[in-house]
Amino acid sequence: MTPRNSIAYISLSRPWGENLAVIKDKKYSRYPLTDAGLENAAYFVHFKDLALDFLDSSGRCGNPELLKLKRPLHFISENITVEKAMSKIKEKDMKEKDVKSKSKKDETE
Repeated sequence: MTPRNSIAYISLSRPWGENLAVIKDKKYSRYPLTDAGLENAAYFVHFKDLALDFLDSSGRCGNPELLKLKRPLHFISENITVEKAMSKIKEKDMKEKDVKSKSKKDETE
């Protein structure tokens, strides 16, 4: 699992130029989307959605509508077994990269 301080993310509170610099530097396909810090991330943005939004907008070079492109970030407790986690991922048709772990204090299972 990636340490939180090493996670690249897109912030609604940053200018688009700064978010674009993160995307260009990291070249990931998915980025957590947040407006109040990484701890509060509940959504992510997929790069292909950003690219398609750009293409659909007839070459507009402005800020993308990030909230329109958001996808849910699923939560799984870090205290469950790998088998149970994989079962939940398969059951909800999630991708492994679209999952955020919950700490013991956040656990609701």
